[in-house]
Amino acid sequence: MHQLNPSPARLRYYESLIMSLSITALSARAKIYAVQCVISSTANWRELTATKFPNDLRNARSAALLRAIASEPTEALPEELVAKVAAFPSLSKPAREVAEGVGFRRFPESFAAFLEEVLDLAGGAR
Repeated sequence: MHQLNPSPARLRYYESLIMSLSITALSARAKIYAVQCVISSTANWRELTATKFPNDLRNARSAALLRAIASEPTEALPEELVAKVAAFPSLSKPAREVAEGVGFRRFPESFAAFLEEVLDLAGGAR
């Protein structure tokens, strides 16, 4: 059986490549978590608004939809979507804008759909 015996320089190259891929993946996961936090924060705000305006049912529905979206597991997000997230320095502002519209003029069916809307908005802002 043939054994690989890469040079130390080649090993350092592979290690740096693996580290950069890992950092990119971690960076994307951190941004995804930040988007989830924005969604949860907006849900809290919608719940408070629902208590102030109990006759407007949209706030309570928006809060429930936001909570459902924020609680979805993110491990199964498509890799293409995660790669798109990694390309942006920050998604907080477009995430807040999308989240504030959920239940009123935006109705994403999933966290992935929400994230696509955020990326579309962020891409338009470039």
